[in-house]
Amino acid sequence: MDIMGKINEFLNDEELVNFFMVKGYRPTIENGWFVLIDNNKNKSEKMKVFNDLNNSKRIRFKGKNWAFSINKNNENKLYLDHLLIGNVEKDEYDFIMRHNIDENNNDQFIIKLIDDKNKKHIYEINEDEINIERITIKDKNYSESHSIKDYIDQNVEYEHENFSFYKDENNKVKIKDDSMEYAKDCIKEFLILEKSYITITNYIEKRIPFITKCINKCNAIRELNVKPYEIKRQNDDKNKTYQKKIG
Repeated sequence: MDIMGKINEFLNDEELVNFFMVKGYRPTIENGWFVLIDNNKNKSEKMKVFNDLNNSKRIRFKGKNWAFSINKNNENKLYLDHLLIGNVEKDEYDFIMRHNIDENNNDQFIIKLIDDKNKKHIYEINEDEINIERITIKDKNYSESHSIKDYIDQNVEYEHENFSFYKDENNKVKIKDDSMEYAKDCIKEFLILEKSYITITNYIEKRIPFITKCINKCNAIRELNVKPYEIKRQNDDKNKTYQKKIG
């Protein structure tokens, strides 16, 4: 199939097109160019399109703010195998997604993103294991005895936090730490992932249902740690009580 045929095949794939549409961009052909139209700003980003010399099924797209590639799995079904969003020319990205499929059609997602607090998050999502790493730049040490230059010249140090899930021998979800705080931190990581690219959790879940099971596991831990309290209305029947959950 020639390169135009591959582009048309991509544009006729409703799920792939919708994956861009939820971000506010519509892939299409305009004046002989493949473009991503920004629906919010009514602007378009022209993209160069290349065949992959090492993979006849793969086609690559490169613009100023977006770069991605479309591939086919062993069942000849299209999928988005690489996506980068940021400054393509400077090779600086706020969001990177890699979708790997092995010879047995097993899926793996590796996602790297920078959140609005300048923290880096790395998600490695497999069919029976999920590992998340949160990387934070530590605050520099300040002392009145040091000069401003000494403060500026301090080496940058990073804090690494890890969150992990896996399946046990009974195919049940296990979490590294069953504490309430750990579960809350994990939920925050999944929320940051979804905020970075809306609907991405659902997109992954269709290929790796394990991600939803992990989220449900965190919510179950939170439910177990919810504390009920009792309230009574003044001048009312003392036997009438009301319970509300907090957590």
